[in-house]
Amino acid sequence: MLGEALWARSIASTSVNRTVVERDVVRKTRRLDAGVTIAAGNVFFALAGASFRMFVRTEAWAARERAAFRALHGVEVAGEGRTLVFPRLPGVDLATRAPDARALVAVGRCLREAHARDGFTHGDAHLGNYLYDENEGRCRLIDFDAEHVASLSGDARRDDDVAVLVLDLIGRRGVDEATRLCAAFFEGYQPDARCVDAVCESLEVPSGLAGVLMLSRAHGLSREALARGFDAVRGVLRAR
Repeated sequence: MLGEALWARSIASTSVNRTVVERDVVRKTRRLDAGVTIAAGNVFFALAGASFRMFVRTEAWAARERAAFRALHGVEVAGEGRTLVFPRLPGVDLATRAPDARALVAVGRCLREAHARDGFTHGDAHLGNYLYDENEGRCRLIDFDAEHVASLSGDARRDDDVAVLVLDLIGRRGVDEATRLCAAFFEGYQPDARCVDAVCESLEVPSGLAGVLMLSRAHGLSREALARGFDAVRGVLRAR
């Protein structure tokens, strides 16, 4: 168990980009060794049965970021080579502040609106990839470093974005608070019966490499605590 936890934490701490926030723009630079790191990571993700992959080629990553910002935010991303320059959007990412129920309702609405755009899905929709503007009560999705594997159906991709958010909430906020915040998220997202069934089915802690990956995305939470959190969130979903 200790080895599994240490492995999970080492995966979670791996970074392939350096981000600098300035007054009006955000500069995101891909590290020189990122391609090798990502290629190795994608092998692990495939062996773990992960639903996503990261972009090995810098050009593919840049194209994804540009297309997503254009589609979701109506803005163009500048820069060339390994550095992209993004207009600075209002708000703070929800990994750097303790989110409340109002913020999670906004997260749910944001993801629902994104999913309504011609098959769009994020691939890694954890709290750190949402900017929350408290004045507007609005969220915006950012950081499009990953995409869902092509073999997944549209429904499965959307369900995975929901499940990733649930997993991240439990890992960051603990079982009791995460259960309350998940209820607010579902209020904003408004999942249909099919989505509820699919997400409930996915909320299990697997064994092997799949379990290591899941624990890495739950910020080192123990299997037992994560299983309790999943039970609580299934109860919230089933009660809708």
